Amino acid sequence: MTWSPHLHSLTEHSGGRVAQLDPHVYGSPGEPRADDEQKTTARLDALSAYVRAWGLTDEGGIRAELARCWTVDSTHVNSFTDAVVGFDGLTHLILDFPGIVPGAALRLTSVPDLHHDVARFSWLLQSTARVRILGRDFGYSVEGLDFVEFDERKHLRRVVVFFGPLVHLPRA
Repeated sequence: MTWSPHLHSLTEHSGGRVAQLDPHVYGSPGEPRADDEQKTTARLDALSAYVRAWGLTDEGGIRAELARCWTVDSTHVNSFTDAVVGFDGLTHLILDFPGIVPGAALRLTSVPDLHHDVARFSWLLQSTARVRILGRDFGYSVEGLDFVEFDERKHLRRVVVFFGPLVHLPRA
């Protein structure tokens, strides 16, 4: 998975101005503090390292990327494996992933959406084999969504992965 490292600013959602922000977080409305930009950059850097780790196949490279974004207490939860904790847990899950989904390639399909200590982003998994997860056959590709919580050091504390599109309720 790859994405541009540019910042996804709040102004993109507010027509060029930041409106109704909590002043204890962002200072004066419309004028984010410099440390908020630093926090956003640090969080995007952590997400980039996490995504790069999923594209690697060697343990040393995976661990090097995880050192930039993960902790010994970080957790990764998805619907088809047990939850994993720490560097060893996520490293082994990434190394096992080609056996779970042969020929898999992941790519981001959204800009990360960040606020407070959380983020979300969507992705697409394409495979040379049919993607079958928990009795569902997604064909050769499946979209998904990751929800991320950050710790005070801007490392990923928790990643929750969802496979497949959301099923919308019928209109009333």
